[in-house]
Amino acid sequence: MALVKGASPGIKGSRLSHRRFGLGAVLIIAEVALSLVVLAGAGTFARSLANLTGQQFGFDQEGVLVVNMDTSHAGYNYSQLGPLYRQLYSRLNSLPGVKSASFSKSRAWSRMRSTTVLVKS
Repeated sequence: MALVKGASPGIKGSRLSHRRFGLGAVLIIAEVALSLVVLAGAGTFARSLANLTGQQFGFDQEGVLVVNMDTSHAGYNYSQLGPLYRQLYSRLNSLPGVKSASFSKSRAWSRMRSTTVLVKS
């Protein structure tokens, strides 16, 4: 019994004291954790953008000219667009060095509502 009583003060002294965290400490821990999550997400996003720049999209991007036209700003109404596009298509394809020309109503990853002209030389 004396052996146990003698060891008792040493055991009591080696116990870890339970410390209560205040609200401020909890908020700081949560802020650091959230910052690490946001930082990891930003790193992943940056790596994805870097990979996208070297991505092959199935066509040769050399010698390609992309032009955006806002026909309404130039004063054309809807009924004039058909003849305008046909005339532009004919003129662009007849230029020396032009292999093909095409039109698109929108371009990938663009919020512009203008007509896109793609010329391949």
